[in-house]
Amino acid sequence: MDPQTALLAVLLLVQVVMLLSMRNVSRRTDWQIPRLERKVDLLLKHLNVPFEDKAGEMVRPLLLAGQKMDAIKEYRRITGVGLKDAKDAVDAIEWEIRSEETRR
Repeated sequence: MDPQTALLAVLLLVQVVMLLSMRNVSRRTDWQIPRLERKVDLLLKHLNVPFEDKAGEMVRPLLLAGQKMDAIKEYRRITGVGLKDAKDAVDAIEWEIRSEETRR
């Protein structure tokens, strides 16, 4: 094998290894971010620190109108979270609305 081909093979191998390692980093952060968010939420709740969820207030009218899918889409647009996180958040808001209605 000539030196140029060997160098090209080594560079290609290095690039593949870098791409694979970047993919592993992405996988690790996929589960770490929601975990950190849950911890922050618990800390805020424990310290009785009020937290305004602007996105929640903006999708509330959609839920009241029975447009849950649109509420999930809007929540995703506002916050930039994934589908599962948006659905979970909208479900929590919907549960909150229902509990408010039963208290009345």
